[in-house]
Amino acid sequence: MKWNDPDTKVLYEHDVVASVGMQVLIFEAKSGKLAAAARRWGLKSLLTNFNELFVEPGRQTARLQALLATRWKDVELVDDKGNIVQFDGAGPSVVHKFGFCIKQFASVTSSRRPFKKIGLLTDHQE
Repeated sequence: MKWNDPDTKVLYEHDVVASVGMQVLIFEAKSGKLAAAARRWGLKSLLTNFNELFVEPGRQTARLQALLATRWKDVELVDDKGNIVQFDGAGPSVVHKFGFCIKQFASVTSSRRPFKKIGLLTDHQE
């Protein structure tokens, strides 16, 4: 699914955006490999890998979520065949975000505490 930010005109993509009645589901999947240094908790590599695989995709889904919540008529979602997603009359009432990483972060991300401790996550980030 592709869409242009109405303010910046930047083109964004998401792996899956589904409109189900008044709800929109946004899915962003990443497949990435942790650098050897990141697996040993090397801070620089861990920061880089974590940002690429979790932080940036989260910001992108949050950007679309915010636009759909406040200005859904300004956003045109286009699928891979060029079809425009049509929303029910009043637009989406609930927008859900789902992000997941297919590879090695699962064992590292079982707890948010280490990432808060080194400054990768704050209490306000989901």
